[in-house]
Amino acid sequence: MIRVLLISDTHGHIEVINALADKMKVDFVIHAGDFGFYNESSYKHISDRELLLLISHSSYWKDYRVDKQTHRHVLIEIVKRHNLLGNFVAYQVGEQKFNVPVYAVYGNHEDA
Repeated sequence: MIRVLLISDTHGHIEVINALADKMKVDFVIHAGDFGFYNESSYKHISDRELLLLISHSSYWKDYRVDKQTHRHVLIEIVKRHNLLGNFVAYQVGEQKFNVPVYAVYGNHEDA
């Protein structure tokens, strides 16, 4: 029997994929969106709304008073300080790898 893990909304913190794949002993993973396809160039064109969402959906949201009027450079500084774009780059450059094949589709919170 083939075992499949269906996951979504990792928002760049994709290390959870290996942890769950190992725990569930799956053959492959399907990621159904909001994977977190971000890298250093993402800061240039990611929307202020997306930056604010990254902060407000993180465990750091209570440490900051941010809203729609918060300046872009402040949002970027917070996102960088806490690595809220995640660790996709480590996988992209081969520093880390998935333990099983991972198939992903873009979600509405991607830098595509």
